[in-house]
Amino acid sequence: MKNIRDLKLTDESLLLAKDYFMFSFYTQGMNYIDIPYLKVKNLHKDRLQYRRAKTGTNFTINLIPEAIQIIERYIDK
Repeated sequence: MKNIRDLKLTDESLLLAKDYFMFSFYTQGMNYIDIPYLKVKNLHKDRLQYRRAKTGTNFTINLIPEAIQIIERYIDK
């Protein structure tokens, strides 16, 4: 994981793919389909609350600093 985390990428699509992978890892295996549906309203300080698209199940995840860094990179996009 450290090698993937530290990988320096210049291609924007590869960087996005890496960020999806790492964000999923940092959020206890959050499914890739749920990531693009996240909204600012899902963030509550250092927690993420969301509804799983496939099952409708609600989840609350404590965010680690690495996950927050990824969120901050994309929050205005």
